[in-house]
Amino acid sequence: MSFKDHSLQEYHSQRLMVIATPSDVEQPSVPIVETDQAQQGTKVCPICGIHFSTTSNLRRHEKEQHDGQEPMMCIDPKNGLYVTTKHSHGIRLPIHVQKCLPARLYDCEVDECRDFMSIAAQSGNPGKECYHLERTRKALSYIPPPILKNESVNEMVEKGLISTSRQEECVALHQRAYSEEVDCVFPIFWGEHSLSDRYVFFSVYTGEKDNWCRFGRTISTFDTKSGKWHCKCIGSKNRISCLHRYLSMWWLFQEHPNLAKNAVDTSNEDIEDIEEMVSGNLGMHYQPEFTHSSVIIMTNYLWNCKRIPEDLPLDLTKTEKPVPEKFEPAEANCPYCPGSCPPELNNAFVITTQATVWDIFAEQR
Repeated sequence: MSFKDHSLQEYHSQRLMVIATPSDVEQPSVPIVETDQAQQGTKVCPICGIHFSTTSNLRRHEKEQHDGQEPMMCIDPKNGLYVTTKHSHGIRLPIHVQKCLPARLYDCEVDECRDFMSIAAQSGNPGKECYHLERTRKALSYIPPPILKNESVNEMVEKGLISTSRQEECVALHQRAYSEEVDCVFPIFWGEHSLSDRYVFFSVYTGEKDNWCRFGRTISTFDTKSGKWHCKCIGSKNRISCLHRYLSMWWLFQEHPNLAKNAVDTSNEDIEDIEEMVSGNLGMHYQPEFTHSSVIIMTNYLWNCKRIPEDLPLDLTKTEKPVPEKFEPAEANCPYCPGSCPPELNNAFVITTQATVWDIFAEQR
């Protein structure tokens, strides 16, 4: 009886040793191996540091949580003004949006966005926002920029970078912005948000509201490579001296004098319209001047010869043709000139290389 008890006790002790020994020895190393394996081949979000197993999961996370990494920052908490990128590709041109809950103001600078929200409101969804306004949910908090100092603009006058009359105008507009408790110049450095740092943008106070400054602010741009300035105001469009670029130059000279050294003269002859360059509008060599009668003739021709018929063939509504490499006019002779032998048209030239083609099911750029 005692032998059996001893054998049974030895059997249980050996069994416990077999069960306990591997767990006691290997258990501390298991998490280490799993952690090393989990870190290998994973994708890390550059914003929040979360690990993802595949690239598609990381892209989905960036789109849903970080809105494709497109920056959105508050520049005026009093009036609910923000700046964000107009497009998620190409040069990131900034735009202003307004979302002020106390005043119930919701607006966007982009015409297409305002049309979209207007159509949504007429369709019974007045709370629909464009994708620019939706980014305000993840906007960065307002951080006041350095204030413009009179000492720096006085130094610019001494160095001949700005005239005395311009100095007075800049100081007056700066004081007006200060009285309204808003920043006169708010710099925008997209390079701090993992984007290109070639262009430095400035949101400049204008003191007025118009089509080019719906919220009382406009955007001026400085190209760090070419040293050229550009402003969206009417003044730069008409080749008239622009005050907003001088205000931006004031801030750049004060805070980043190394960049201001590369700035060329702010004469309007060298203004480069960046937005037209990005959107692919007509070049400077093609600026037709239309009279009242020529517009009527051209409109009648487009209505009679270029109008899309109401009833399309069945194959055109269900199938798509491949997009051609280029679009050229089919006319070989002038369609507006009367007579049986109208003159031939000139040789075709490139208008834009950044066109957008809308087909039945998709959009191609």
